[in-house]
Amino acid sequence: MIFPWPKIFINRMEINFVNIFILANVLLFFIFFVDADAEKAKSKLFNANYASVTADYFYKYLLQNSHLDENKKLLVQYDFSNPDHKMILNAAALRDKDFIRSVENQIWDKDEVRWARWKYLLSEYQDKVKQQTLYMLGLSHGNKKSLSWITYQFSHMNLWHLFSNMLFLFLIGYALEGVLGAVGFTLLYIFSGVAGGLFYLYFNPTTLIPMVGASGAVSGLIAFYAFYFLRQNTRFYYFLSPTEGNHGCIYLPTLILIPMYLIPDMASFASQIPGISGGVAFSAHIGGALFGGLLAFTLKATMDLKKLNSLSGPR
Repeated sequence: MIFPWPKIFINRMEINFVNIFILANVLLFFIFFVDADAEKAKSKLFNANYASVTADYFYKYLLQNSHLDENKKLLVQYDFSNPDHKMILNAAALRDKDFIRSVENQIWDKDEVRWARWKYLLSEYQDKVKQQTLYMLGLSHGNKKSLSWITYQFSHMNLWHLFSNMLFLFLIGYALEGVLGAVGFTLLYIFSGVAGGLFYLYFNPTTLIPMVGASGAVSGLIAFYAFYFLRQNTRFYYFLSPTEGNHGCIYLPTLILIPMYLIPDMASFASQIPGISGGVAFSAHIGGALFGGLLAFTLKATMDLKKLNSLSGPR
């Protein structure tokens, strides 16, 4: 195990925005997300019989809209006669905003009684979903209100999700706030998260799945640090075992952060199955990282230009 442990120029115990952000994330989790509200969205639509019906409707929808690349891929990758695949496709259909919209103007079943019953269950399920904390605080095509672009960055589904993001905020954040100041660090965090949200919505154009988590913002922090200190070495902490000589600090090129954290995200994003969520929004990671990396390059280029101008000025 190895992770970055850069030297910092501010006191971790003082009031600073890294501590404020960590506290905000932790408080929001324990107030809203400890008691999971999955019960609110339970529906008969997830029973095997109704899942099969939904998958059949979804198949007809995909065929009618097979000119769309994402729909073509789903038609090729899944066997619509396979019960296991039908369960997966049922979940994909219920969070596809274009399919849900098609139900309002299209009839996918000649059995009027079954169709009416299914539409009633769908409407009931949608109402329950909108009552979930995840939906109200998360970012999705169903909820793109201005505040959701901020609240999603401070919301986490489980303790491990929270811990992993807060760990990197703790490891990288203080060093960056020491360089950028409180305002600069806050803008980097927030706008990296916004960029992550934009990428998530763009690369998931039909999904109604709410995205939550500070991963996009944290990816922006990691990318900014990696490219801002690109030509320097960074202190890392490694741990192989508690025995002497198998743990401690070591200095490595900052560039190593890119293959350690950013390239795996890109590979995972490229390998994701269209229309099916694996629970990790890799597109948001990439969006946040691109913003952070580009901002670092811009600041460094501006600083280098100012330095060059000062050296070439009148003597």
